[in-house]
Amino acid sequence: MTDKDLVELKNYWVKILSIEDWEVLIRFKRAEKMFLEDVQGECRFNFISRQAIVNIIDPLDWIDIEFNQDFEKTVVHELLHIKFSEAFDEDYNEDIFKDRLIHRLLNDLAISLVLAKKGGKL
Repeated sequence: MTDKDLVELKNYWVKILSIEDWEVLIRFKRAEKMFLEDVQGECRFNFISRQAIVNIIDPLDWIDIEFNQDFEKTVVHELLHIKFSEAFDEDYNEDIFKDRLIHRLLNDLAISLVLAKKGGKL
């Protein structure tokens, strides 16, 4: 997966998710420079300006040898944070139950969307 591939994935899914009114920057980022720990991706956004930065963990830092990293699923998951930004209160991550529930929902939706695109095969 190259930087160009990552941008192409982002552009494809921004259109599918109808969030073209957002300015979204996407990049690979080394694990130690991510804002969050033990994540495959993260999304930081400003709802008012409709700007977001999506960081995807650098393939060099993907250390889980049991499972492959599905970059597309991660990109979709992070973009879904933007799509649903109006629906979730800004401080949902302060409530661990609500945070887990929302992330599970976004993950399930991301998997379903990517499966549909790939004809049922991740």
